[in-house]
Amino acid sequence: MARSLGIETPQTLTTNNPLAVGEFVGECPQGAIVKMLSSFAIYEEDIEKVVFTNLVKPEDLEDLEGLRFCPMTFQELIPKALELRTTIAGQQIFTAAIDSQKSQKARYDWRRRGLALINDWQPYDLPQELSEKLLQLMDYFGLHYGAIDIILTPDDRHVFLEINPVGEFFWLDRCPGLPISQAISDTLLSHSSW
Repeated sequence: MARSLGIETPQTLTTNNPLAVGEFVGECPQGAIVKMLSSFAIYEEDIEKVVFTNLVKPEDLEDLEGLRFCPMTFQELIPKALELRTTIAGQQIFTAAIDSQKSQKARYDWRRRGLALINDWQPYDLPQELSEKLLQLMDYFGLHYGAIDIILTPDDRHVFLEINPVGEFFWLDRCPGLPISQAISDTLLSHSSW
């Protein structure tokens, strides 16, 4: 749907087929990343172990047997100037940016260094045209709230990764101080007849 609205997206494959993964990665000249299909945490003996987005390495392709039990999402690797988190509540749009590339450990997923980078988030102004398309996407899915991940590439392209209808936001209320909680409250109150 994002593509049909003219929003740029990466090549993406969700599968449990090892052969399809090998083919897909071969078609990604800059490489590919892999992420969990559902929850990004695994629990072992009541201990949460987070599975971050990772680069697909050649040795990963040598043993994909476990993939048949746990489908994964693969995407072409998109070069990053900044990672953006856009939060939409009602018609209000808030975007913050982080330079995840300044930390080697956060290169593929800013969350890997989330606490260390928490004070580095800065407000960011999305292009008006992209903001309008994101609101259209929200309308299409009937969402009043969405947390959207976007990559700003070094050549200034905005590449949409995903929209999460229950994505986290509260750290952005605190730093850089975006009034997301208030916008959620306003949205709920404006629809109090639900």
